Amino acid sequence: MTLHPMVPEWLGPAEWDEAEDATGVTAPTPAELAAADPAARAALVEEYLRHEVAGILRTDPERVDPASPLTVVGIGSRTGVELQRRVHGAIGVELDLRTVLGAASITGLAAHTAESVAGVITASAARG
Repeated sequence: MTLHPMVPEWLGPAEWDEAEDATGVTAPTPAELAAADPAARAALVEEYLRHEVAGILRTDPERVDPASPLTVVGIGSRTGVELQRRVHGAIGVELDLRTVLGAASITGLAAHTAESVAGVITASAARG
């Protein structure tokens, strides 16, 4: 069996699900993010990113190592753009593709994104 060109090597053919993303990921709400302290906010964003990456790769979130670089996990330029789109749509943070692909890990990207979320929350509060 030939692997789909976007399937990372660690994800075997029997585990590749050709169906649409079925992880049922739910982004943390703006209220949850605003109420969370910085460490809790980063944890919420990390869990969300882990589920989004799993959805893009069509695998279980438990299979996605949050300590691995996204490029090692299987995120490339095309799937990185999809992750950017999903994050922006769900929590309002625009991530640069270079940031996504250059992140040392999902955990690192979550910390960066959580800092950006704080800026979005502050700007939103200032507008009233």
